[in-house]
Amino acid sequence: MRELRMLGNQRVDVVDADRPQATDDAPVIVAVRASGLCGSELGGYRADKPSDGNGGHEVAGQVVEAPDPSWIGKRVGVTAVIGCGQCDYCRAGQDTFCQHFKGYANAHAEFVARPQRAIRIFPDDLDCDWATAVLLSGDGLGVPYRIARRLGDTAGKTVLVIGLGPIGLGNVLVQTFGSARVIGIDPVPYRRELATQLGAECLDPTTDGFDDLVRGRFGRAIDVVIECVGKNPTLRQALQWVGPAGTVVAAGENPAAEFDLANTIIRKDLTLIGSWYYQPADFEGMLDMYRKGLQVERLITHRFPFEQAAEAFTLFASGQTGKVILESNE
Repeated sequence: MRELRMLGNQRVDVVDADRPQATDDAPVIVAVRASGLCGSELGGYRADKPSDGNGGHEVAGQVVEAPDPSWIGKRVGVTAVIGCGQCDYCRAGQDTFCQHFKGYANAHAEFVARPQRAIRIFPDDLDCDWATAVLLSGDGLGVPYRIARRLGDTAGKTVLVIGLGPIGLGNVLVQTFGSARVIGIDPVPYRRELATQLGAECLDPTTDGFDDLVRGRFGRAIDVVIECVGKNPTLRQALQWVGPAGTVVAAGENPAAEFDLANTIIRKDLTLIGSWYYQPADFEGMLDMYRKGLQVERLITHRFPFEQAAEAFTLFASGQTGKVILESNE
């Protein structure tokens, strides 16, 4: 089979590799029809050293081998985070809380082998293409859906989204669908234009006096801030700009957050929420939102044949895209 290999220094190639074999731990083989590029892969893409595979983890395809014969031929999504299946968290459909969860990658390939618990079977009545299926079963919708579920009803509230990469854009889409007033902030004009098309009012943070501009325009009226960058300056801005008794969602991964606890969270009576990935228990709700009219496919700006993965990564790394999908020619 063919798979994507990270060669280091922003180089990728499509190489021949052994097709994965079914094992007791990963007995389901899926023929990949589409896979999504994620910002978390850019570290490996830009690294000096090559890797043995790739960081791909958002995938949709068809089951070709499975312990349950009824699964053969099913259209499925494949999730990247899988719990043990035995603990209380897993039984409640909350795999990311499992102490023994595993993360799976190397999904930019013609076939992947996964545990049964990783498989998200799409109902026969769900009408979508493979690229859309990637978003419906992975980070593209899963992360913003999980955030929306944590926040509850935001209809009529003002929601500020900092960082308009694919996850930020997904939050714009989901929050506008929920009838919130959404403000988007990003220095890249292309991304601001995408967010505008999805229903957000957008601001350029490189504008002189930007902090005063935000305060003057919104005052204390910002109810929620979703921080999708994962940097200390943007996290501090989120805590400063949100109104009293408001909520800040930390969605961008920040290994060393620094902020003034007393004069932000305590004095303003704020709620700070962390949100990572999505849970198996969220999947039906994600599909239901799609059925109700959420046009998640609007997040996709570029589709490339699998053979053009190098061009796809070059463009994605430039920041001039929304969601980028690699498609099989099957």
